[in-house]
Amino acid sequence: MKKIFFYIIITFIFLVNCSSDKTNSKPKNEKKTQIPLTIHLESDSNSDSLVIERNNSKEYYNKKPFITGENINLISLTSGLVKKYDIIIEFDQIGTKIIKEVTTKNIDKKVAIIFDGELITAPLIRMPIENGKIMISGAWENEEKVYNFVKKLEKEIEKK
Repeated sequence: MKKIFFYIIITFIFLVNCSSDKTNSKPKNEKKTQIPLTIHLESDSNSDSLVIERNNSKEYYNKKPFITGENINLISLTSGLVKKYDIIIEFDQIGTKIIKEVTTKNIDKKVAIIFDGELITAPLIRMPIENGKIMISGAWENEEKVYNFVKKLEKEIEKK
């Protein structure tokens, strides 16, 4: 009799723990937070391209981004060498693979980094990025804008 009672108690505890795990976990169909960041590769042609006006000239980029904010694990600011800030971005495993492939094939092309529909910067690819970590440094047109962009993106990434 004691054994049966013991098994009933153990089974009850097990069932309670299993059901509480399900109620505390996120539903499988819950959507992830969409991070409004896209990165576009410079286009070889100006037909059907994303056109960005900068420094009194037009620059052309592929309309479809090659990577989005969903593939970013971390973004941060560091003290810059040229200006006040440099941006460090670390990508997830999928993003690392994409960045490696794109940067290896497109040395000396620009990429447009767009956040919330606004161009943040358009750096030049100088070398293949194989480890999924990039540092963007240089002449920011508006350092306050860069600072605000990074802080907003940090909050978005925290929600992921």
